[in-house]
Amino acid sequence: MGVTNVVRSSLSPSEAIAFWLRGRVLPWLRQRGSWRVVLGAPPKNGRAVLPEVVVGYLPAPSSPPRTLRRAWAISRLWKGDHLCAYRFPHLAVVLKGVAEVRVGSLLFRLTEGTFLFVPPQTPLDDDFPHWHTGNTPLSSTILWLMVAQPVVRTHLCFTQGHRHWGTNPLFLWFPEGWALMELLEKELTQQQEGCWEVIAACLMALFWQVLRGVEGLILPAPVSFPEVPEGRPLAHRVRQVLLSNLSRPWSLKWLANSLGLSPSYLRHRFKAETGKTLRAYVTEVRLQLAYFLLRRTDLPIATIAQILGFANPFHFTRWFHRHHGVPPSTLRRALPVGKP
Repeated sequence: MGVTNVVRSSLSPSEAIAFWLRGRVLPWLRQRGSWRVVLGAPPKNGRAVLPEVVVGYLPAPSSPPRTLRRAWAISRLWKGDHLCAYRFPHLAVVLKGVAEVRVGSLLFRLTEGTFLFVPPQTPLDDDFPHWHTGNTPLSSTILWLMVAQPVVRTHLCFTQGHRHWGTNPLFLWFPEGWALMELLEKELTQQQEGCWEVIAACLMALFWQVLRGVEGLILPAPVSFPEVPEGRPLAHRVRQVLLSNLSRPWSLKWLANSLGLSPSYLRHRFKAETGKTLRAYVTEVRLQLAYFLLRRTDLPIATIAQILGFANPFHFTRWFHRHHGVPPSTLRRALPVGKP
């Protein structure tokens, strides 16, 4: 199945990601000669790890970087030094074709089977993260992962000619991902004996967990989600669909279609089984998880709102304050992020 067929089919983002993981990524990792890893950071001592993949350097921006609300989850600005940098490690896999990917001032031309690892604190020089340049008409499919603590944000990017688009992001609960990325960066930088075996093991563990996440349900164990009564099959089916699609904007029509039922029947049957309305139950589930993320992680409030499918941070703040009695900012426990 080609890029166009995958894009135009009825596959959901999670199904499309699972398709590429099973069909390309995991088989590649089992064969050492069919893939390679590129360190997507400015070369040290004037030398790149794989110099043949670097297309060149882009011109410096005409104005100092500034922090945009939408970019805060990805990058961080140090105003004193006029420097913008990645907050979290990123990993990209070129699944098909040839791609030109910009990382700050670096421009990489990557072929199929290449893994691009971008460490945290990598300077961006401006406020734009990785993107396809579109300077050359190329055709490619890329799987991107941003590994924060404790979630992984993943999506597919497609380029055909000068057009570029992507799937909606998926957020997976994976606290161990950060440690794997730290080990991956260490092995790529030091290049000691046996490093490629360690790198392969890290990537294999990472992508198996991502596959299990997109095919199943990975959520934090300490969270107490509102239960549904035992012996209520429809209520349990609704709960599973909701928890598997937390970042998707909720609607009665979408949920009914997912269960193969009419919206009217679903609404009345769920209320009869649980004593709650669907809207109240969905809100309660998401706000319970929001409370946990605010207390146990340093993810920005805007990112948490996106993970949980709220329309915008202001809408999220209003609902959180109404449900928990305090605004999210009072529960925010920011952790220091090192200067690059």
